[in-house]
Amino acid sequence: MLPGLLLACSGGGGAGGNQFTGTVKGNSLLLQSALLVGGAEVWLSNTKDLCPKLVANQFPRNGAFVKLTFQQSLATGTFNVPNPASLQFFKLDADCKSTLAFGDSIATKGTVTVARYEADKLLEASFEATFGSSDMTSGSFIANFCDAPTLYPNPTCAD
Repeated sequence: MLPGLLLACSGGGGAGGNQFTGTVKGNSLLLQSALLVGGAEVWLSNTKDLCPKLVANQFPRNGAFVKLTFQQSLATGTFNVPNPASLQFFKLDADCKSTLAFGDSIATKGTVTVARYEADKLLEASFEATFGSSDMTSGSFIANFCDAPTLYPNPTCAD
């Protein structure tokens, strides 16, 4: 866990001790699932049981999630944002369309610290990131493996 991480702020709480603190353009994220998708990305979501939706090429109606990607092989250590780690915050509407402008949804600075990584099993990490020019966030999670693709051409919208 990062020094000074306050777990009781808006957006905190969630399943299995997973935490997301802060907001992005006023949007919080009550973390209900953390997934290591396709062994290459992490998805932090307010949707329980997100993995079956991703496997079926579906996005959650009115969902919110952070997508974390690495531009190098996954391993333990600390990674700078936006390179080699990047984060993007998505807030979807009732039609599963993004409600945030691209620039506001991208983390512009920060770090991701991977404490444990087991290929095709889990990734345990914490992060501090600034989205856009001023939205500061932090969190920690244990992402379990989800055998879903990392590309979603024309996803359908599901409850």
